[in-house]
Amino acid sequence: MSAPVWPVTGIDHILIAVRDLKQARTTYEGLGFRPTPMGRHTKLGSVNHCLMLENDYLELLAIDPESSVPNRWAGLLEVRQGVGAVALRSTDSKGAAVALRAAGLNPGDVSEFSRPVERPDGVKDASFTVLHIDHAATPGLREFLCQHHTPELVWLPEYQGHPNGAKAISEVIVVAPDPSAVVAAQERMFNTRAMGNSPHARVIETGTATMMVMTPDAFLKRFPKASLVKPALPYVAGFSLRLRDTMASAGWFRKQGIGFERSADGRAYLPPERACGVTLQFEMPA
Repeated sequence: MSAPVWPVTGIDHILIAVRDLKQARTTYEGLGFRPTPMGRHTKLGSVNHCLMLENDYLELLAIDPESSVPNRWAGLLEVRQGVGAVALRSTDSKGAAVALRAAGLNPGDVSEFSRPVERPDGVKDASFTVLHIDHAATPGLREFLCQHHTPELVWLPEYQGHPNGAKAISEVIVVAPDPSAVVAAQERMFNTRAMGNSPHARVIETGTATMMVMTPDAFLKRFPKASLVKPALPYVAGFSLRLRDTMASAGWFRKQGIGFERSADGRAYLPPERACGVTLQFEMPA
């Protein structure tokens, strides 16, 4: 008899908390992304733009200045901008609640929600099931599971073709003074074992992207021009993006006059001050 399929299957999207949504949109448009129109989460007091990739995406999210609703990201934004949460992919959020509870990760309640999406044939409802995880159970990451019931209303073709050629999230980078606690929680989250024996860096395969857990020294050795908000550690300091055509993307960036820093392994990256608080690496030579 085969073992049941684990209900957490990879990275769904990365939420980037920003102080000024208009400025963040301008920054990412300048880097060759094509954002979706602004969305408004009325019950959450937030506004966003999404950068839709092939099977995952990035979300730029800010506090809605027109809302009086208490916002969960206010405390984070007082300290830093950058990755606020990582949404995980699941096809069965309710089943995941049972599995993750058994794994000791203390999931919260399952919630259903929807948002309107304007299409040529009228307004449709994109619907989701979300399962939040107790932040204390996953040091270094705020995670939740997102099950899409209407993916055709989220991954719209007109917003997936980015001039810079971005295709997919390939790596999530977590920085922690002691990686062992982060690694232990993520091994339970993805029902897997971390790779590598170094106390300074371990790798977890999530099912889609890899998750790299590094000490601050290892991170700064890999990204010499990056910086860390030390009081916020541990946290997700950055991520890497895979490109459709490396040479075409390199040519586009060069034509736009966009320069990069060079990581220790020779790849192109932007430090946090150029990417709204995240170290953003593209899978191409610098």
